[in-house]
Amino acid sequence: MHEGTIAREIIRTAKEEALKAGMEKISTIKVVIGEMHAVVEDALIFLFDLMKKEEEGMEDTILSVEKKPVVVRCKKCGNEFRPEKPIFICPSCGSMETELISGDEMYIESMEGEN
Repeated sequence: MHEGTIAREIIRTAKEEALKAGMEKISTIKVVIGEMHAVVEDALIFLFDLMKKEEEGMEDTILSVEKKPVVVRCKKCGNEFRPEKPIFICPSCGSMETELISGDEMYIESMEGEN
């Protein structure tokens, strides 16, 4: 289950950034995760909630997750589409020459807290 590793990394990164910003408590963290990572949101939040209890200043932190859909662009015809399977074939022209536009992201978008 990679959700535990992701939760731990969110906590580590958030604490590091909070320290740089002079924040003593983190109230909310918003993360953006692309669907290609196959993260189970409920599992991530559950594990985050367990782990945050051990971190000073994060006991009450709320984690919110924004999922980004997989979107692909055909290099031949320019069509943008959301593939139903992990095979990126353009439904307009049948080309397999495609590029991923979104769906592979994973980052902390914002944090709120207090000094």
